[in-house]
Amino acid sequence: MNKEQRQFPRVPESFEASYRPMGRLHDPWREIRTFDLSVGGLRGLVKEPLELSAPLDIQLMLPGSAGQLQVLLRGTVLWSHTAAPGATEVRIRFDDATPDQEMQIDECVQFLLKRPTPRREASE
Repeated sequence: MNKEQRQFPRVPESFEASYRPMGRLHDPWREIRTFDLSVGGLRGLVKEPLELSAPLDIQLMLPGSAGQLQVLLRGTVLWSHTAAPGATEVRIRFDDATPDQEMQIDECVQFLLKRPTPRREASE
C-alpha cells in the first residue's frame, strides 16, 4: 500500500509500547519495538509470534510537553511475519479508540511529521 492510500498519516518513529493478550490482567506486558505509528495502528517487532486476529491490550507511551503520556488501547493483529529467530514483525490495528485517544495519537504524529529534519553540513 503506498502512502497516498493510507487512511491515517504514519510517523516512522520508535515509541515505547507493550502488549498482552486482551483481558489477561495478570499476564506480564511484553515489549513491542515500534517502527511506525498512526491513529489507526502500529508496526513493530515482538519476540514471540502472534496469531492473526489475536486481540491485544496495548500500552503506548507518547512523548508530550509534560513527559510521557500513557495511552491504553485495544488492538488486533493484522499481520505477523517471522523476521529472524526470536523476532516477529507485526502490524496491529487499534480498535475502539476513544476520540480523546485518537486526538492524542494524531497530535503526536502531526507534531513529529512537521519537525524539521536535520541537515547535513557539506564538508569543506
